[in-house]
Amino acid sequence: MPRVFLAIPVPEEVHTQIRALLPASNAFARTRPEQLHVTLHFQGTVTEATARALVHGLNSGLTNPFELSVEGLGSFRISETRGVLWCGLKASSELLQLHRSLADQLLSLGLAPETRPWIPHVTIARFNPRQWLEVDTLIEQHRSTFLGTFRVTRFQLYDSIPGPEGSRYTVLNQYPLSQQ
Repeated sequence: MPRVFLAIPVPEEVHTQIRALLPASNAFARTRPEQLHVTLHFQGTVTEATARALVHGLNSGLTNPFELSVEGLGSFRISETRGVLWCGLKASSELLQLHRSLADQLLSLGLAPETRPWIPHVTIARFNPRQWLEVDTLIEQHRSTFLGTFRVTRFQLYDSIPGPEGSRYTVLNQYPLSQQ
C-alpha cells in the first residue's frame, strides 16, 4: 500500500547551499538531494483507491506561485535513538494558505490532516541523539544563516517507499500553482 505525502520540492540551487552547510562528520546521515522537500501534509499508508483519489482529486489552483526563503537550523527528537536536523523557512502567508487549502481538500476527500502542529521545514540530516552537543553547536552557529530563496510553482504527491538505505520517493502527480 502507498505511503503518501504532499510536498514542495526544493530546487538544486538550494541543495548546494545546504550541502555546504553540513560539516563532514559521521554524526550526520545527510538527506539525499533528491529527497529535499517541504512537507505540506503527511497522510501515511493509504489504500490504492485512496492514492488514486488523491492523484485525481486535488486541485492545484490554490494559490499563485510565490517565493520561499530557507534560513536557519533546528532539530526534532524523533525517538531515543533518532533525531532530525532541519532548515527553517521564513514565515510566508502564501505557504500557510497552501497548507490550509490542502487540508480542506483532504477533508473533502475523507482524509483527516495530521494532528501534530505543522512546522514548515526541510529535513537535511538524521542523527543519533548522543550527538546533541555537535548538533546544538551547529544550530547555534547557523541559527539565522540564509540558505536561499526559491520560487514555488508546484507541489507534488509522493509515495514514500521505506528501504534499508532510507526511503525512496516516487512522484505520483504534480500540481502546478495557478497564475491568477
